[in-house]
Order: sequence, then C-alpha cells, then structure tokens
Amino acid sequence: MINDLAFTVSISLLFLSFLNKKNILFYAALFLAIISRQTSILIILALIFSLALPYKNKFINLKKIFFSFLLFMTNYLISQQYLMISNITVFYDYQFFGLLDFFQKDFQILKFLNFLFIPLLSFGLLFVVIIILLLKKKIFLTINEINIFFIILLILLISQPFVAGPVIAGKNIIRLSTAGYPSLIFLLCLNLKNLTDLSKKISIIFFIIMLFWSLHPTFSKIKIFEALKVLSKL
Repeated sequence: MINDLAFTVSISLLFLSFLNKKNILFYAALFLAIISRQTSILIILALIFSLALPYKNKFINLKKIFFSFLLFMTNYLISQQYLMISNITVFYDYQFFGLLDFFQKDFQILKFLNFLFIPLLSFGLLFVVIIILLLKKKIFLTINEINIFFIILLILLISQPFVAGPVIAGKNIIRLSTAGYPSLIFLLCLNLKNLTDLSKKISIIFFIIMLFWSLHPTFSKIKIFEALKVLSKL
C-alpha cells in the first residue's frame, strides 16, 4: 500500500512538473516512481513515445530520458544485488505473457469477460462522468505534449495488468490498473472547458458518491457490496 501511494504521489508530481515546467519536480517524481514500483518503466516508455512527436518547446527531452534510464538502471542493479543476497534467482517472465498463455491453454469466455470488466469497480463511475461531460460538450481535448504524454501513460498503465492475463493478474488487476486513475483524473480536469460550470452542490454529491464507490468490494463489510463480491467470483 505504501508503494502504491508513493507511486500515485509520483504521478501527481509528474503532472505538476509538466504544468509548471519545473525540472526539479520532474526529477523528484521520477526518483519516487522508480524506487516505489517497477511499473515506472512505463513512464520512461511514455517519455520516449512523446519525444518522437513533433511539438515545439518540448518539456520532454533526451536529457530527461537519459536521466530516467540511468536512475532506473541504478535501482535495477541495486535490486539485483539484494535478490542475490536473499538467494532469489527466479524471474517470473510469465507475467508478461500470461494473457497469451491463457488464450493458448485455458481460454474461457466468461472468465475472460469477467477479467475485462473487473476494473470497472474502480473506473466505472469516473467513466460515466466523462461520458456525460462529453455528451454535454464540457470536455475539449487539445493536442499538446502534456495531453499526449498522459494519454500514452494511461494506456500503458492500464494495459500492463491485462497482459498478465486472468490467471496471473486475477482480481489484482483492480489494484494494478488503478495506477492509471490519477492520470485519467488529471486529463479530465485539464481538458474541462469551464470548471465554474460545476455547482458546489453537484460537486459535493459527486465526491460523496466517489467516496462510497472507492470502498473495495472484496474487503468491505457493507452489505450493499455483497452482490459485487458474487459477481467478481463468477
């Protein structure tokens, strides 16, 4: 939980660094992300993809990508030394090919569909809000560096647990895919046409609903979530 929280904070710092064009915030965000989760490699991939796009006055540059790789490799080498001392030599490469293995050996359509829709326990309400705002034309997505970077990062973060497949990731896909939640919220807020259009009353109701929605159905003792528990086990 601490690692996930640190990673979430790092994504927030990363977004802030793009908004304010502050290199110190960018490097602090990368450092925090890399020491907290190996998923940080996806941030580096998003940086590389974004650098290839033809934008002027880029915040992303080769220096930042080089520093990111250097920091990631330093952390990797330190981790390898720790694993050797701990006598852990097994590399679980099947987590990168779990979905392919599932299709080849143990494919079940209901199990696969359940796996695909489990992340809606985290993203469902936010998706509904985004759809409503899109229909009301309250969101205007502009093509710029920060939007493209966080869209790429969002796709990568959500895709990573899907690649592991139902057998390897299982219900853990909820936690892993939720790593992309901050990026989606930042993109939503950044591209809203006018925040003042949202009344305080509606905002308060929305946040209360979000609070109850965020209660994890696996561990919550609130009876209203019993149906979700049953559905998640199908």
